[in-house]
Amino acid sequence: MSIQEILNLVQLLALVIISGGTLVIGALVAPTLFANLCREEASTIMIATFGKFDCWIKFSALALAIAKFSELIFVHKFNFAIETGTGEAITKVMNGDLINSTLLVIVISAISLYITFKLSPAIIQSFEDDSNEFKSLHKRSEMMHRINFLLSVFLLTYFI
Repeated sequence: MSIQEILNLVQLLALVIISGGTLVIGALVAPTLFANLCREEASTIMIATFGKFDCWIKFSALALAIAKFSELIFVHKFNFAIETGTGEAITKVMNGDLINSTLLVIVISAISLYITFKLSPAIIQSFEDDSNEFKSLHKRSEMMHRINFLLSVFLLTYFI
C-alpha cells in the first residue's frame, strides 16, 4: 500500500465519520428521541450523544487535515512554489482538484473544530442555564452541521 493510498484512506474514514455521524444523529437519532421521550430525557440523551460524537469529530477533523497536508508534503512534494518563477510548475502540480480539495479540507476541519470546541459547550451551558440563547445556538449548530455534511459529501466525490 502506497503512502497516497494510506492518506486517501485516512481522509475517506474521517469524511465518513463526519458526514455519516451527522446524518445518523441528525436524521435518525434526534427525531426518534424527541418523538418518543419527553424533552428533558431526550435532551439529556442528545447531550451525551453529542459529547461522544464531538470527540469523534475532533479526531476526524484533525486526521483529515493532517492527512491532506501530509499528502501535499510527501506526495506532491510541496516544492512547486520554488521550482520556477514562471508559474509553470504550479499549474502542473497544483491542479484544480488539489486546490479545491485542500480548501474543502480546511473549511470542513475549521467548521468541525468550531462546532466541537465553541458551539457545543455553549449549547450545553445555555441548556443547563435554561437560557434564551439556546434556540439560536441550536439553530446555528444545525446549520453548521448541515454545511459540514454537504461539504464532506462533496469532498467525498473527489475520491470516486
